[in-house]
Amino acid sequence: MEIRATTPDDYAAIDDVIIEAFGQVDEARLVDMLRRDRAVALELVAEVTRPNGPEIVGHILFSRFAEPAGWLALAPVSVKPSRHRQGIGGKLIASGCAAAQEAGYAAVVVLGSPKLYGRHGFSVKQAAGLTSPYPLEYTGLRWLGEGSGTPEARLRYPDAFARLEN
Repeated sequence: MEIRATTPDDYAAIDDVIIEAFGQVDEARLVDMLRRDRAVALELVAEVTRPNGPEIVGHILFSRFAEPAGWLALAPVSVKPSRHRQGIGGKLIASGCAAAQEAGYAAVVVLGSPKLYGRHGFSVKQAAGLTSPYPLEYTGLRWLGEGSGTPEARLRYPDAFARLEN
């Protein structure tokens, strides 16, 4: 399996992975809106080689927060259901966070299962001082590099998140 940067040629296959993973189109619509808004900071795919050519089996996207500067929102991370429990999501998260750190980003925030994302370095406890439009009990913070502690900050997600809800 190879983790690599996404190209525009991957978009249709990524949509298929996202829709299959979530069983709906909302997350695929979010990805499309984030791309159109130029809010994407980092986007990766997990690709396997098949006898008939490469196949995308996973995807992850990090978008830039409007506030705080230098922070990223991880959403979504998708893996084909037939490939669950093979570590693909974890490898996408690790590769994405490493690339984000290398690019100089300070922190990543995710909205999702505290148990799942806690295994990948995200802390609900460290996110407790954040102000968010989403439930803090499902908001995890992962510092990249120098950061630590429980910051007090207002999370302002890219506009695409609010448009998706309407």
